[in-house]
Amino acid sequence: MKNVKILDCTLRDGGRIINCAFPNSQIKDIAYRLADANIDIIEVGFLRDAKSVNYQGNSTFFTDVDQIRPFVNRKKDTMYVAFIDYGMFDFSTLKPYDGTSIDGLRIGFTRKNFENDHEKILECLAEVKQKGYKLFVQGVNSLGYTDRELLGIVDIVNQIQPEGFGIVDTYGAMYMDDVDRLYTIVDHNLDENIAIDFHSHNNYQLSFAFAQEIIRLSNGKREVIIDGTLNGMGKCAGNLNTELLVDYLVRKRNYDYDFDAILDIIDDHIYNYHLQHQWGYSIPALMGGIYRSHPNNIIYLTEKFRLATKDIKYIISMIDPDKRMRYDYDNIQRLYQEYNHVKVDDKENLALLERILKGKKILLLMPGQSISQYKDEILKKIEAENLFVIIIGFRELQDLNSFRFNHYIPTSSVLRDVIDEAENSNESLFFSDRAVSGMLAVREKMNKGRAQDLDMPCNTVSAHLSKVSLNSTDPVLMINNRYRRFSCREAARIQSFPDSFVLDCVSNVRQYKAIGNAVPPVMMWHIANSLQRSFEITDGDYDKAAPQVTPQYAFHNNSLQGYLFEQGPSYGTNQKQINK
Repeated sequence: MKNVKILDCTLRDGGRIINCAFPNSQIKDIAYRLADANIDIIEVGFLRDAKSVNYQGNSTFFTDVDQIRPFVNRKKDTMYVAFIDYGMFDFSTLKPYDGTSIDGLRIGFTRKNFENDHEKILECLAEVKQKGYKLFVQGVNSLGYTDRELLGIVDIVNQIQPEGFGIVDTYGAMYMDDVDRLYTIVDHNLDENIAIDFHSHNNYQLSFAFAQEIIRLSNGKREVIIDGTLNGMGKCAGNLNTELLVDYLVRKRNYDYDFDAILDIIDDHIYNYHLQHQWGYSIPALMGGIYRSHPNNIIYLTEKFRLATKDIKYIISMIDPDKRMRYDYDNIQRLYQEYNHVKVDDKENLALLERILKGKKILLLMPGQSISQYKDEILKKIEAENLFVIIIGFRELQDLNSFRFNHYIPTSSVLRDVIDEAENSNESLFFSDRAVSGMLAVREKMNKGRAQDLDMPCNTVSAHLSKVSLNSTDPVLMINNRYRRFSCREAARIQSFPDSFVLDCVSNVRQYKAIGNAVPPVMMWHIANSLQRSFEITDGDYDKAAPQVTPQYAFHNNSLQGYLFEQGPSYGTNQKQINK
């Protein structure tokens, strides 16, 4: 009899990197094929309050166990579970177990949750068991408990008698001695009929080593459940790779998992996600592990500010340790500003610079063709007047040569030209039959959800295009009589971004937001070009035009004076800027 079970949480924890937006067809295929590969437990997603989640399919954020039923393969002995974060689901709405949907529920709570809502949590756990579900208890961030506190939790768990109790490395911060200590404490005090569940993140590249250690420590005596995701899919550093664990148990324990079937699922479903979204070990993820920080903090600093890793480290260290476990973007923004406005006492350096430059004539050289054109004259002047030269430019010639703005961005006046034919086979972009039926039922009344004419310009691309529904005014496509969303790249093309523009945000949600909030480059070029032409006028033209034309806008700030004319004369090429 095997004492090690694999719980695959790709559709739940792995899916967080894409906001759990798996298409229904993919959810079913992954869940069914994991069962065919003999995976012991499949976590199909979250249960959330209906007031916080508007479930319309194509998501593993569910609001009712009935919504999960189509993804459960009852022909297999596999156990199906869902995860509930305490405080994010009304347990009174949980329907009794009837054997047609999930078999069990994993309930996660934080140390703070338990301190503040001890009795309420116990009531919720009891209700899950009372309604007939297998119960799994997850104390989030096991490292956050003292040994005494952990023993207190274990005593309570023994009273509740769930199927399993979790040791959770929420922030990927554990070392091997932490795993040994926590497992030993739990193993020696937890009733022997309760399984120990282990969930880790790969910030230190130790998840697979931890899994082997848990198996070794169990010594065939205690049932252990080890969480993994396909290809390690997950936010930031990701999770333990299910395929690594499968291969290990097949080779070392002669378990009957189908390794080839697991690889096929990765090739068919997860590979494309890995191309679009980055996860796995990285130096910023390492910082998250060191400081036990929620991955969203790391992602935000990486995406929003494009910071060097050392800077991320310092800003994360400035966050209160308790607050690092959650994410507060306003707080991070404030800390970032503080970090960049640290006052430096540079009096000594300024004094030194003053001594060096005192009494000297200074020549500033800026990049431009005139430097090459008048090289000899410049050198003679430097020598003749003993000038102190300060060069402001590029360190390397290749940097100067590569500094270019695109002078031409191909554009089109019809939508058809920006559609990527390859995306027409991307099921994640298509709306479910259920969503379409709901839209069509109210279409006449709402006059929304109309597909775009491919031979016409597109409607406005908004920042929330990732969450577009058919009952919104956002543009959608009709492809082979099926509705689909625009891909990120298609939306970028509509905004006139060239394909060479890198969309390096971690998630599609952030890419859509960045694109929708952006000013189209081509439009901005026309605005800037018009402004430039308006400001670049000759002295004669200025004197002639000023009395004759009423300015639309006027600026006055001592040395800055100028006019923007609605219409003006055609200026020659020999121009003189009067606005500096």
